[in-house]
Amino acid sequence: MQVLPVLMVSITFLINDRAPNLRKNKIMKNKPRFLFLVLALLVGVHPAHAQGNLLVNGGFEDPVIAANSYSKLATISGWTTPNVGGLFEIWSGTFGSIPATEGIQSLEINASIADETVFQTISVTPGVLTTLSFDYTGREPDNTFTISLSGGYAFSTTLDPASYYTTPAWTTFTETFVPTTSTLTVTFRGQPVPALDAGAHIDNVSVVQTVPEPSTLALAGLGGLGMLWQLRRRKKADQPF
Repeated sequence: MQVLPVLMVSITFLINDRAPNLRKNKIMKNKPRFLFLVLALLVGVHPAHAQGNLLVNGGFEDPVIAANSYSKLATISGWTTPNVGGLFEIWSGTFGSIPATEGIQSLEINASIADETVFQTISVTPGVLTTLSFDYTGREPDNTFTISLSGGYAFSTTLDPASYYTTPAWTTFTETFVPTTSTLTVTFRGQPVPALDAGAHIDNVSVVQTVPEPSTLALAGLGGLGMLWQLRRRKKADQPF
């Protein structure tokens, strides 16, 4: 049984004729505010639904390369590099002693040149709460890279993780926002100093949107109409003849 319908019935009962003492209750003296708070509670009880990852190949598992090795590839599923001579460097398993956080493969942003960019453009629903998340770590003493969002939301920040060989851990980055248009581009740009064809690793990249359950909106709407009817009925019953 869902909690939301039970709450609807219970609250409607409270404002029914069978609860005459509520007439003197302070809560009922401000009926619009009472109704708003009740509806907010009802929506909160029935949680929103998080969709799956909107990014393609956020774990860099496609294509699968030889176990415990690395490979520099011209193309991979989902991602694009605009750089002339740019490649995608995939590490697998125990190679380099930097294990992936999702699956068995991760991406080193700077595969072949010192200033390299990889990006992916996806479709999103405008006006919906959205979260970007990814794990990152470094290979060299300097592993500077920039994460940027563009399209439906503008955002950019620069990160410089410690080398995994000195601090053997990944860090998780998250950014929550509400896009205003239906497209979103996620861009990683590696710019280590001094210039090297090596640097930051990323893995487990995801963009997830959280949307209200249709049942939440429908039930809350029906419950609200029911409570409005009961309040109007009570008001008429309280009027003197």
